[in-house]
Amino acid sequence: MNTFRLLRSAVSNVGAMHTVTGRIGAGYGHRLGAGGLGGAGGAAAAARRLFQFQTLSHSSVGGAKTTAFAGVGQRWALGSTAIQQLRQAVTRRMCSGGKAAKPAPKSKPKADAKAAEVPAGEGTFVEMAQIDSGFYQGGAVLIGATLASMIATQEQKGTALAAVVSMMRTVMGISYENISDKDLLYDHIMVNIEAAQNVVLSSPMFYFMYHLIHGSSVQACVLRGLTGTVRIVPFMGMFYAFLGTCLPFFTDILMTNDKEKDYATAKGDAQSAMLLSVLVWFEALVELRGCGVGFDQMRPAAFAIFIPALIGRLASGVLLQANKIGTDFENILPESFQKATDGWEKSVNSLFDTLCLDDSFFVTLIGTSVFQHVLNGTTFILLHKGKLASGTDLKNYMTKGTSGKAGGGVEQFIRTLGMRFGFCLAWNWCSSQPVDKSAADIALEQLGPAPSAAGAAAK
Repeated sequence: MNTFRLLRSAVSNVGAMHTVTGRIGAGYGHRLGAGGLGGAGGAAAAARRLFQFQTLSHSSVGGAKTTAFAGVGQRWALGSTAIQQLRQAVTRRMCSGGKAAKPAPKSKPKADAKAAEVPAGEGTFVEMAQIDSGFYQGGAVLIGATLASMIATQEQKGTALAAVVSMMRTVMGISYENISDKDLLYDHIMVNIEAAQNVVLSSPMFYFMYHLIHGSSVQACVLRGLTGTVRIVPFMGMFYAFLGTCLPFFTDILMTNDKEKDYATAKGDAQSAMLLSVLVWFEALVELRGCGVGFDQMRPAAFAIFIPALIGRLASGVLLQANKIGTDFENILPESFQKATDGWEKSVNSLFDTLCLDDSFFVTLIGTSVFQHVLNGTTFILLHKGKLASGTDLKNYMTKGTSGKAGGGVEQFIRTLGMRFGFCLAWNWCSSQPVDKSAADIALEQLGPAPSAAGAAAK
């Protein structure tokens, strides 16, 4: 019986030892994960088998001895196999150089939902308002010009205008015979000063509508309408300064070379040539920068599409509105509407009078909308893809719009028509306002009569 107790104790010790070994194997198999640790599963299985002890036969001491030694051998073999499998699994994991896979982070539905509500590019206030270095540069020019206009008296403005006319006569050699001082002041300098002011005043509506029809939030549209306008001030200044000083120069050349051309014809030809050749590049920069496109996003190939479309819009917009400045408003409604004393006809007539809706408004609206659709597409893909933009992107915009669905192009064009309606309404109203010409009148008095007229009087 003592022998039996010793054997039974030995079996229990061996079983406990291999139970620990199996638990170690199972623990490593669980911690190391599924990354090539198939052997750890075998170790766990071997560990579980160690718990399946066979019942010792108590029929005889000899039978107990035989069963005990057989069990010891079996348990030892199983434990050795489990340890070997565990060692191989650990070796494979170390050779792979990887780490145990980390559990995926828990999703944050509230944060994701909040982020989904924010349109692209509107994360911070700076991004929402598109504030960059161009905004600060334009702001400095706008503030300086506004302060100078507010501080200077009409006499000082008149003196400055007279100095500009004298400079144009001296430096550019513009002859008195072809262009008088009055024409220089009223038809060139003052018209372009007023045109620049009108564009700046109406541009917030343009950039507001552009971003609105392309999915930006209302607050972003308001901010971008203002910052976009401020950003284009330096370009608009150069545009109208060049047009106001160089247009009379080229008009004088045309009249000198062709004596049969009168002043109005020569001026129209020179204006068209300048706008559709040189100044169209200024206008392209104005529109792209105002919409938020950076210089590093501008792709040269895009200008091959942008410039022709811009020429079409300039011909049907800028030229028409520039020639309208200073003219009297003409109501296009029938006489019955204009003489109506009550009813809806009077209301419609009052609306047309208030908004200055004449024939040039509708010509500008329809004519510019077609070209604006192409310009919007080019601007949109440059703004979102930069130099990676391609012709396929523009084609998709024209046919599918921003929604990417069939028929989206028609929907996008209708939005563009609404965009042009809002801008042309503001622009047309600004162009129809009376112009203060008192500074030009003072300048004309300071300049005095033309030399040719003075010589004739002396004779």
